[in-house]
Amino acid sequence: MHIPELDDFDRRILAALARNARASNLELEAEVKLSHSAISRRITRLETAGIIEGYGARINQAKVGLTVRAFVAVTRDPSLSAEELGKRLSTIEGVNVSYVVTGEQDIFLEVFARDLQNFADLMLTKVQAVTGVATTRTIFVMREWRAQQAGV
Repeated sequence: MHIPELDDFDRRILAALARNARASNLELEAEVKLSHSAISRRITRLETAGIIEGYGARINQAKVGLTVRAFVAVTRDPSLSAEELGKRLSTIEGVNVSYVVTGEQDIFLEVFARDLQNFADLMLTKVQAVTGVATTRTIFVMREWRAQQAGV
C-alpha cells in the first residue's frame, strides 16, 4: 500500500478538518495560508488516497438518550476466527465499533445503551448469544475527554 507523502500544509488541512469538517475552503485558506484552489486540489488528493475517508457529525450519545457507554472485551471460542466474530458482533444494534485486538481478549466492542437495564439486555440476549462468544468483560466509561485526532 502506497502512503502519499504529507507535507506541513497537508497536515494543517487535516488538523483543521478534524476540528471542523464543515470548514469552507475560504476558512481553510485563512488558517492554512494556501490559495482556495490549492486547498481544493490537496483535499481531493487526500480523499482519493483514502486519507480522508469521509465527513460526519459527532453525536453526543447521552443527549439522544444513550447514557451508558462501555467497552466490552470478548474472548472467542477458538472454532471461530476473531475477524468473523468481530463482523458478527458489529451488526448488533448498540454496538458502535468492533475491534479485533491483541492480548488476552480477541475483540473489543464500544457499546452504547439507554441505561444499565438496556445494557444488560443487550449483553445477555444479543452479544453473549452470538455463537463464538466464550466470555465477556465489561469496562464502563465514567468520563471522556477528546484529544486531537492522531496523525494530524
